[in-house]
Amino acid sequence: MATGGGKDRKPPHTNRLIEEKSPYLLQHAHNPVDWFPWGQEAFDKAKAEDKPIFLSVGYSTCHWCHVMEHESFESADIGKILSDNFVCIKVDREERPDVDKVYMTFVQATTGGGGWPMSVWLTPDLHPFIGGTYFPPKDSAYRPGFKTVLLRIAKQSHREDLVSNGERILAALKKGTSISASPGETPPPGPDVAARCLQQLAHAYEEEYGGFSQAPKFPTPVNLSFLFSHRALHRSSAEGAQALHMALHTLRMMALGGIHDHVAQGFHRYSTDDSWHVPHFEKMLYDQAQLSVAYITAYQEYQIHAAEPPTLIFTKLKDPSCLLLAPAAVHVIEEMQVSGDEFFAEVARDILSYVSRDLSDQSGGFYSAEDADSFPTAGAPKKKEGAFCVWTEQQIRELLPQPVTGATGGATQADIFIHHYGVKEQGNVRPEQDPHGELVGQNVLIVRYSLEVTAAHFDLSVPLLKEVLSGCRQRLAEVRRERPAAHLDSKMIAAWNGLMVSGFARVGAVLGEKVFIERAEKAAHFLRDHLFDAASGKMLRSCYRGEEMGVEQIGALVKQKNPAACRYIVEILSTVDSSRCLSSLNTAVSTVDSSHCLSSRDIAVSTVDSSRCLSSLDTAVSTVGSSRYLSSRDTAVSTVDSSHCLSSRDTAVSTVDSSHCACRKDIFSSEPISGFLDDYAFVIGGLLDLYEASLDAGWLEWAEALQDRQDQLFWDDQGSGYFSSETTDRSVLLRLKEDQDGAEPSANSVSALSLLRLSHYTGRGEWAERSRHILAAFSDRLIKIPIALPEMVRALTAQYHSLKQVLLLADGNTESFLYQRLPVLTSMTPQGGKATAFVCKNFTCSLPVTSPEELRKLLLE
Repeated sequence: MATGGGKDRKPPHTNRLIEEKSPYLLQHAHNPVDWFPWGQEAFDKAKAEDKPIFLSVGYSTCHWCHVMEHESFESADIGKILSDNFVCIKVDREERPDVDKVYMTFVQATTGGGGWPMSVWLTPDLHPFIGGTYFPPKDSAYRPGFKTVLLRIAKQSHREDLVSNGERILAALKKGTSISASPGETPPPGPDVAARCLQQLAHAYEEEYGGFSQAPKFPTPVNLSFLFSHRALHRSSAEGAQALHMALHTLRMMALGGIHDHVAQGFHRYSTDDSWHVPHFEKMLYDQAQLSVAYITAYQEYQIHAAEPPTLIFTKLKDPSCLLLAPAAVHVIEEMQVSGDEFFAEVARDILSYVSRDLSDQSGGFYSAEDADSFPTAGAPKKKEGAFCVWTEQQIRELLPQPVTGATGGATQADIFIHHYGVKEQGNVRPEQDPHGELVGQNVLIVRYSLEVTAAHFDLSVPLLKEVLSGCRQRLAEVRRERPAAHLDSKMIAAWNGLMVSGFARVGAVLGEKVFIERAEKAAHFLRDHLFDAASGKMLRSCYRGEEMGVEQIGALVKQKNPAACRYIVEILSTVDSSRCLSSLNTAVSTVDSSHCLSSRDIAVSTVDSSRCLSSLDTAVSTVGSSRYLSSRDTAVSTVDSSHCLSSRDTAVSTVDSSHCACRKDIFSSEPISGFLDDYAFVIGGLLDLYEASLDAGWLEWAEALQDRQDQLFWDDQGSGYFSSETTDRSVLLRLKEDQDGAEPSANSVSALSLLRLSHYTGRGEWAERSRHILAAFSDRLIKIPIALPEMVRALTAQYHSLKQVLLLADGNTESFLYQRLPVLTSMTPQGGKATAFVCKNFTCSLPVTSPEELRKLLLE
């Protein structure tokens, strides 16, 4: 983490985290702590030296992670205690949610709370025995400081008792976190569970400002999605009206509040107060994705699940297509829109504009987050939370001095803006909202009056007021861009990109704005190009913005300007001579010369001689000699002559002759992180939404393939449901199933609905059955506390309502993906050379129709 406002100086310390890709780990690369990344090298050291492990888990935009780093990890005194007495491991929870979940479960069970930074002490066998979150550096009247805790653990004479106790707790956690269905168990009754979920949400609902808690207040889009779905099924009842009111009021108050960035768009993470005013200023991609869907659902008009008017559906057809129509969509068509308020559509556009501008990589991917903290000025010695976003009254008056023609009393732009957004001379942040005094005299913009009231106050028309406020916001945005920017976490996570694909696809489809659908398609191509291994059919967790704005992967080679060298990640070599070649899993180069390095991911090389390299998979390496380089995801060879070919799964070779190879084993991480359950589930959900928006069956086909792979890797054959991680990593002590829809929906909740959708699109009834098995496995939680799983309640409710299939034929292409999956299409033909629709429900289809009006009539029957 930077220690000064843009000053260039050589850091006094550098540790091995400097070779990592994670922005969070790189923030700690100059701590005076002997940090290790999570991996075998650290585990081996702990066992060899019989030292406990200190595990620190966080993420790069975590405010309190920054605080603990500054207070403790940047301290040479504390760094020495850590390095001398512990094997210290740093984990980015966004890279390794499996590791985070295991030890957070332990911390929550032993302390009653949780959060980040997470601090856990482990045995060399990775069993936790003490855990907590943030520790202040020094002792206080209420708790020991971090230094004291470290020294006590280091000198602990009864460590065996602590270890034994930790193992007992871990064993209890294994039992207590088990989620499974008994043989023959069925899902709980959907209507009863949904009614109870609504009841629990209504009890938690805060009437004045919306939301479902007192301060701090989180957006919880999963609650809003449930409420919209519930209202659609109970639109003429009091409980349907109640559900709609809670959702719309919450969304409106959030959009007016300070949690919404009125200048640079998008939403901050959460509000520190009841009124959505003073936020925690970080911005997370997953919030933008889910909130864009929530706001467009509030607006949603004229939708057939894919959110397209029937007329557009008929005019864009190429191949046969299938759309699913839930009961909610029928009601939308009938009523034209949920709210009809353009306000909600504008907020959805606002979110996507922010993501397109500030969180988008040129490759098509989306970055993870923006930090809450930044330097107030270029020369400031210390970062402050919210510095990039807040304003003094004087700044606003200096930036907006122009009088507004026709405004009462010759009011200036500043007068109108200050009135509308609640700006005060002394600042509008109360002391209790600012515990560190970082916002004294500052203003967090919040809409205090409606457009109509502000317009009346200054004797302006509403259209003119909108124009004035828009111009003011643009001027402030220009000035903000000149401020020191908050840290950008440029890690690109498959799961969150999948959520964002859904956001762009659904907003674009509802509004009929192709630019958003095209942006979703670009992101889907990015996922397939950079976070999908075609050879294994597996997702990868993350990739990173690299040098020259390229995309990098852990274990990947990167082309450099200097043709004399290839940048590589792992070096493990052993005595190679001219009589043998070592084969590699991931190496291939075709016609490579000294001016560049080409990389490849899924190739093996074998039987290499001076004239050729034959590939055992599908790519050959040709004419490799002393002036050329081999490069791949995990392998590099430089200065190789005709008698040698070195390759290995995690090997780089430099200046090789017939007698020896230099060894550098301990430098870099070796392989990309494999995808977790949510990477599959969220990408599949995004692809289904993208198919429904674009009618490109290629996305549906990829979703089917990913679902097959997800089933193979994560399905629990004994108890049903999906585990969050694979079985291959033995360092992860617990294989868990996420049982809460929180800041993100649980992957099991998303999968329960996606499986149902896929079963209709592909004709694979076993996936509908698998969806029911998931719901059965989570029965106990659904019955007792459905508010913990509102997204899964939506999937449960869908089991009780038949989905309508809208089958659309244009040219009768019998080679298309859907023709291969849905035999019913073979009995259908376009009528009179026109695009033709059939509406099917419960295996019975309507007569063909060829006009939007006829289709609309069928859908409303």
